[in-house]
Amino acid sequence: MSWVKRTSSGSITALAAALVLAGASFNAAEARYEVIFKLPNSFADKTQQHQYYNRLLKEYQGYAKSSSADVRAWRAFLTTIEDQPQEAQMKAFYKETFSLVKYQSERGDVWSTPGETIARGYGDCDDYAHVYIVSAYFGGFDIEKIWMVAGQVSAGGSKPVGHAVAVMEIDDGRQFVLDNLYGRVVPDSEHKRFKPVYSINAGQQMFYALVNTALAEAF
Repeated sequence: MSWVKRTSSGSITALAAALVLAGASFNAAEARYEVIFKLPNSFADKTQQHQYYNRLLKEYQGYAKSSSADVRAWRAFLTTIEDQPQEAQMKAFYKETFSLVKYQSERGDVWSTPGETIARGYGDCDDYAHVYIVSAYFGGFDIEKIWMVAGQVSAGGSKPVGHAVAVMEIDDGRQFVLDNLYGRVVPDSEHKRFKPVYSINAGQQMFYALVNTALAEAF
């Protein structure tokens, strides 16, 4: 299967082409996925999906001229690390996100674009994941190898709660988890207490109530 890869130029044309072509060519029968839980209503909402991506594409080239100083600073920072090795980039933009965004839970589950999240200065787990993912776009990561993974997290015998993380596979084949609960980027083998429910491949512009069984085994 061939996919379009985004370069470090930050071209909205390349990103849009990658999303459209990936969505058009994807054959679910070719992927190793398995349904294990009912898809939450917020993630099954096609209107929310379309609205999110429309807002993302509109703001994608405008970060450097944003009315928010924090958004401009975030975009400028990403340009300073784009030539670094991928693992170093992940650690850098993960740390930068923490300096710009504070955690705050929300009623319901409304997806915010990175520009919206950074401008207001707070967000929840999926907002963090979207910032990480778009940061990786700008760094030239292969969008076929970036996922937002939703599932359940538990700690200290507490009742599991919904949670979302970003998972990225770098060029040498290693996978890392970017989770706002950890305070650092961790290899998938070190990411505990999280049960994946389904994954969203960032390069497909479509959402699945599915689990990538290969990824699930890594947690």
